[in-house]
This record gives sequence, C-alpha cells and structure tokens, in this order.
Amino acid sequence: MLVGVCYKSPTANDDEIKLMYKAIEKASFCQSIILGDFNCPSIDWSTLHCDSSDQPLVDLIQNCFLHQHVDKPTRGRNILDLVLTTEPAMIEDLQILEPLSTRDHCKIMFNLIVETEISEQKINTWMYKKADYDEINQFLAVVDWDKLFKDKNANEKWMELKMVLQNVIEKYVPKSGNKCKQKKCPWVNYKVKKAIKSRNRMWKKYSFTKDNGDYLKYVWMKNDAVQEIRRAKN
Repeated sequence: MLVGVCYKSPTANDDEIKLMYKAIEKASFCQSIILGDFNCPSIDWSTLHCDSSDQPLVDLIQNCFLHQHVDKPTRGRNILDLVLTTEPAMIEDLQILEPLSTRDHCKIMFNLIVETEISEQKINTWMYKKADYDEINQFLAVVDWDKLFKDKNANEKWMELKMVLQNVIEKYVPKSGNKCKQKKCPWVNYKVKKAIKSRNRMWKKYSFTKDNGDYLKYVWMKNDAVQEIRRAKN
C-alpha cells in the first residue's frame, strides 16, 4: 500500500500544483491512501460543484476514480483536509475531532483497512457462436408478422419485435457463466467514461481559448459527467 501526504499552499504556483496532481495520478494505479490539506474550500463534496480554481482537483479525483471520505468541515466551515483512497472500503469510522492545540485545523481519525475483500462476480454472457440457428430460423418462419404488427405504430412494432427476439435468445442461445474479480469501480460504464472524456476535452479547449462560450460548454459537460456518475452508482 502506498501512503501519501500532500499540502497545497494557497500561494502554490501552477507548476507546483500540476506536479502534485501528477504524483497523485501515478499513485492511483496501486492501492493508495492520500491525505492532507488541499486548500480547495469551494468544492461542495455532495454535488462536486466548485469554482473554476478548484475544478482541476475534482477532475483529478473523478479521472482516477478516487474516493474522498471527509464530509464535514475541517477548518471553520470549509472542508480543506481530505482523505483520498483508491478503494471505498479502505476507510471506516471516520471522525472529525477537535483541532490540535495551537492549530485551527481539526484532527481526522479513522480506521484504515489494509486488506479489502475482492469479491468474485458471475457474469452471464450470451454465446451466439453456439446458438442453434436452425431452430431459430424455424421459430421465426412461423411467426405471423402481419398479425403481430397490424394497427401498430413504429414504436409498438419495435417492442413486439424485441419481445420475439428476446424469446428466441432465451430458448436457443446458451449462456456462459464466467467468474471474474470485481473491478475497482464496477459502476464505471461506457456512458461514464464518455462523459468524463468529453468534459476533459472541453476543459483543455477552454484552457487554450479562454473563451466564455467554451467555459459554459465545459460547465455543462462537467454537470453531465457528475449526473452520469450518480446514475451509474445508483
């Protein structure tokens, strides 16, 4: 396990911040816990909305599929001190305690789970190469398509066709039950990846053009990515 401690000074320049974020990105490829004072007060961790100055950290966490565990203020009304992990089950019983004697940042106490269980999932896939196509052809040949589609609109016809094809697949296409280890973020699907890539491309474009229209497009794509991630997790 890799343990990293970070501090982003309010006066840090862009090059320093990029180097720190690059190190975090590299650390995300193995089991890691990264904690420290990131000084990003504008981030609402329940919605991931924030000012443009703190957006790179939100993008980094989403791109690396990290989990941020602190949900209560650690200095005044702000969540400045973060605990990031590569696996959600690595942190348990996180508490925000009183500040250190001469400091204004609260202490964070938690249990670190060094070994997390990797469960196996049975994934059923259709084995179309082993389907009984002779039986499928005979089945479809006796379907009265005219009667099935009579007096129906295009959407209703599609639903009827879909039901027939699903019935054929269930009857004549075998399944394979392959076991695989559960991946780090099982909710990451095609739509999530596409939304994140689109958001990142627009951010790069805005960073180059500094055009207000490009920034508005980026905000729209950022919100779309957040919504896709929420839908996938639920």
